[in-house]
Amino acid sequence: MRLAFTMLLVLVIPAGVCAQSKGVKTFPFEKKAGSHTARVVFRTKVFERARHRSTEVREGQTMVDGRPAIGTDGSIPAVEIDSMRFYFDGKEIKVPWKLYADCFNPNFGDEHVSLKFGRDGRSVMVTMSGSDGAGGYAVSWTLRKNGRHVRSIDQP
Repeated sequence: MRLAFTMLLVLVIPAGVCAQSKGVKTFPFEKKAGSHTARVVFRTKVFERARHRSTEVREGQTMVDGRPAIGTDGSIPAVEIDSMRFYFDGKEIKVPWKLYADCFNPNFGDEHVSLKFGRDGRSVMVTMSGSDGAGGYAVSWTLRKNGRHVRSIDQP
């Protein structure tokens, strides 16, 4: 009986560990211009309702933690951006959570993300699209070397 229980643990525990990490993915993007290098690394994970204060649908709009969930069309998000890291010439510059926390169901293929240096050489524009189908959007972040980042969102 103990042998059977031990075998069960040996088989079940690794499966649980694999299942937990299955939804976490990392998407690095890099751009060079002259002597400058910009790198943005997105980390995503499966959306877990229990990890948020509230998730509800009000009048066709999904709300997560009191904010409209961008990239959804009255449905619960499937994927969320867990972190967004920005490196300018090798130095990490913090990106505030509020600039990406409400962007759900992102698309990270090369055709959906682009990086472009600003004319001043001290900023990088990052564009990304996302959607659950009908809830399509495009977001643009202007990430600056001085840390004063901004974003704009286009939702048709």
